[in-house]
Amino acid sequence: MRSFKPDEAKLRAMLIRLGIVFVVFCIAAIVIALGLGFVVWSSYLYLANFHPPYVAALMSGGGAIILALLILLITLLLTGHFNNKKNASQFTSAASHSQAVPDPEALIKRYPLEAGLIAAVAGFLAGTSSDTPRTLAEIVVLLKDSISE
Repeated sequence: MRSFKPDEAKLRAMLIRLGIVFVVFCIAAIVIALGLGFVVWSSYLYLANFHPPYVAALMSGGGAIILALLILLITLLLTGHFNNKKNASQFTSAASHSQAVPDPEALIKRYPLEAGLIAAVAGFLAGTSSDTPRTLAEIVVLLKDSISE
């Protein structure tokens, strides 16, 4: 695998595929946001039958905000975000003693939410297309070769 060096055409095709996947994910995120907007709007229309419009708007918007905060709180609790004080002190003391690159495990413990999101996105990308695992492997090889040179 070390002797594998993609040429410029393969690299360009790989980046184009990666760009297309990124655009598709952005479009999917916009569609999801629109769908959630319609759910909030429909709850407003339903509540407007029983309450004045300003109360219905407050209830539907407040409900959406409370639901988002509840999901965020559950995610932070499940990832152990509130127990990071001990891990953060271990990470900073280890980093101050050496100038080397920090241990990846310490980074994952310090930033569990970000590491989980990156792993989820990478896993989702790897499962969406038959070309994606090969593309990700080529990117890793290119990055490894560029760092070692």
